[in-house]
Amino acid sequence: MSTTAEGTVTEVVAVGVRCDEEDDPGSDPDGRSGRTVYSSRVSYPAADGSTRTFLSGTASWLPEHAEGETVTVHYRPSDPGSARFDHTGPRLSVVVLGVLTAAFGGVALLWTVLGRRARSWAG
Repeated sequence: MSTTAEGTVTEVVAVGVRCDEEDDPGSDPDGRSGRTVYSSRVSYPAADGSTRTFLSGTASWLPEHAEGETVTVHYRPSDPGSARFDHTGPRLSVVVLGVLTAAFGGVALLWTVLGRRARSWAG
């Protein structure tokens, strides 16, 4: 059973370089090519009263969260070191924005096509 707590992103950390064939060329200080990836360091109050800090186990080319942002942390009270946080925030908002854009774009296109046909039938 897990418990939740409100955590705060205390730092966005460059954790490495990811190299894919499609990557734009770049390099890190060690001379490897690829893109720098980032993880979030999060602090949260555990049920035992202590403040715990952990580094997210996922990384992305664009930081998922900004410093100071509040995130929901999930952890087992018997093992506060098992903490993780929801990664659906920004990605979900991008999906929702994309769906809404497509829907409104489709309605606008349909409105334009039907309007032209109505004018051509009337004239």
